[in-house]
Amino acid sequence: MPEPHAVDRHIVDVKHVIETARLGRFQIMVAILSGIVIMLDGYDVLAVSFAAPSLARVLGVPVTSLGPVFGAGFLGLLVGSLIFGPLGDIFGRKRVLLFSTTMFGIFSLMPIFDLSWSHLLAYRFITGFGLAGAMPCAIALTSEYAPKLQRGLLVTMMFAGFALGAVLGGALASQLVPIYGWQAAFWIGGLAPLGMVVVLAIFLPESVAFLTVKGNHPARIAAILRRIDPRATYLDSHSYVLNEAHERAGNVADLFARRRGPGTLLLWLMQFCVLVANGSMASWLPSVLMKGAMPMQSALLGPVMMQLAGVFGTMLVAVVMDRAIPALLVAGCFAVGGVITALNGVLIGATPASLALVFLSGFFMVAAQFSCNTVMATFYPTRIRSTGVGWALGIGRIGAVLGPTAGGWVIAEWSAPGFFLVDGMFALVACVAAVGFAVLYSGAAGARTEAEAAR
Repeated sequence: MPEPHAVDRHIVDVKHVIETARLGRFQIMVAILSGIVIMLDGYDVLAVSFAAPSLARVLGVPVTSLGPVFGAGFLGLLVGSLIFGPLGDIFGRKRVLLFSTTMFGIFSLMPIFDLSWSHLLAYRFITGFGLAGAMPCAIALTSEYAPKLQRGLLVTMMFAGFALGAVLGGALASQLVPIYGWQAAFWIGGLAPLGMVVVLAIFLPESVAFLTVKGNHPARIAAILRRIDPRATYLDSHSYVLNEAHERAGNVADLFARRRGPGTLLLWLMQFCVLVANGSMASWLPSVLMKGAMPMQSALLGPVMMQLAGVFGTMLVAVVMDRAIPALLVAGCFAVGGVITALNGVLIGATPASLALVFLSGFFMVAAQFSCNTVMATFYPTRIRSTGVGWALGIGRIGAVLGPTAGGWVIAEWSAPGFFLVDGMFALVACVAAVGFAVLYSGAAGARTEAEAAR
């Protein structure tokens, strides 16, 4: 065991300490706690879908009329991402994360006690609004505590929790809803995040990079750094600095400053395209597969298989993320996923082959979606990281809102094979955007941009 050593200067670069530290229990704890929050978001995606038939019977409406309810949730995610992202940079990641998690927990429970069509619409919007606030803060926290050599691994693995939450949530809801009614899905969706708020309040630290940027917190910063790097001595009397550009916290205009404009637009395009494709697949996949003569029981496995494959794909990408150029790795996932998605239209009538392609499509497309978050988190400096991630997710949510609507139109006006072809084309557009990002910000170009931003 190495001997403890004292920091031999009074000015400590917090970013350098974090990036060069060994990966330990403290950083892993932050990633796991953030990942559980992301899992709750994933749960919400499929669990409410399983409750929809029972909800429709209680409300006395056809299940197809619940489309606006799902749309309200996506709209809440969109608006919440744009608003809460900057707030995380102004008030702190932990504070906004606790507030957002409390919000979506409470409003997940509200339909149990106050169910009507209009109120359900409002509650799902507010639930989505709260969920959106939690996500950029969780991404920023994990990124800001991860050592440089493991940052891609931790952020990408954290997002495997989304797909895992969708799979486990869907499986759990499918078992409990038939026995206990639609309320079971909402009890889990409400009580789990409210219980998690207590855990987060006790164990989750505020971002040490955020505390450094805000200043006046030397004792808290020193205590956190001692947990990150126990071999060194960090004193309350030291001065703690963050060696990066001094942006205005939460300022959206700074997303386009210091040569970040093209990268910001390319990240928005990637998020938009992948959420159009994945959003329409999540909404219409069972219907499209049944239209291709697949038995209902097999077709209903489609979304679960896609998310399950996404867990494995995300984990594999996470392992190699820090050994490759992240944007090019994401581009490769988009390219392969897009081709496989388009091929599903050719083999849609053959059940085993079609389900295999659905699995492979989810493996690459879900992995590409979540790996984009790693690229976003490393692209923006601390003062605007939550803002940058929140706005990219918000722009992407426009695709999540439009995707299901456009997918339904393609199915009705064109064909089931055409549905897969269009989704594949969106994936390939995202691939081109990822390649463009890699060309602009990897290697020498990326080094120059980072150096300019630091000045």
